[in-house]
Amino acid sequence: MAQLSRIPVALLLVLVAGEAAATPYARGRDAQLASSYSRVFSFGDSLTDTGNAAILPATAGGPSSHAPYGETYFHHPSGRASDGRLIIDFIVESLGLPEPAPYLAGETADDFRHGANFAVGGATALDPAFLKSRGIATFVPVSLSNETSWFNNVLELLASTAYVPVSLRS
Repeated sequence: MAQLSRIPVALLLVLVAGEAAATPYARGRDAQLASSYSRVFSFGDSLTDTGNAAILPATAGGPSSHAPYGETYFHHPSGRASDGRLIIDFIVESLGLPEPAPYLAGETADDFRHGANFAVGGATALDPAFLKSRGIATFVPVSLSNETSWFNNVLELLASTAYVPVSLRS
């Protein structure tokens, strides 16, 4: 049991915000399922991080920013701690949705119209301050509480800006 407490908790919390409008990205038998969803919000660590660790100053320039990460599927470093796709990539594909933007790569409501990925490679479930008080040092200063705070920021941003598709803007 003590060994489990040292293993970083890998959270795959995928929240799918459903909307009634159909999405143009749906294909085949997934069209009915995809028509119920328009956004995906993902939380976690390197198992779901699609680029935040490559942007976060504390981890920028790390391994996921260089080859061979991403070479096979994306043909360039993708910010993923993998050479290929992650489970979140398969989830959005099955829903017929485009990939949500890494939170640290977005700035406007338009950047998050398809959701957001808050996962950061090396993130912990517990706050770094709590871990430090127990003598545990972390190299990534991000925890689930940071990710949920970012999620609240995105929700406020989306609520404050009525999203109008680019094709409808004048």
